[in-house]
Amino acid sequence: MDNSFDSLLNASAVPQDEKVQAFIAESKNNRNRCYELSEQVTAQVATDGKMLQKYLIDILPIMHF
Repeated sequence: MDNSFDSLLNASAVPQDEKVQAFIAESKNNRNRCYELSEQVTAQVATDGKMLQKYLIDILPIMHF
């Protein structure tokens, strides 16, 4: 095939390094959001008796330790 055809198809392709970096950044962002949510819920459960009761009744039984 003609090289110009290949270059046309690959012109908008994102280099693999950029894709990997974007994935790493997205994963880090998701992980940080999970940590923040965990901290918020932990604080609520620790300070609100109703939240603690909800945790013990609704969430704890489905956890597999």
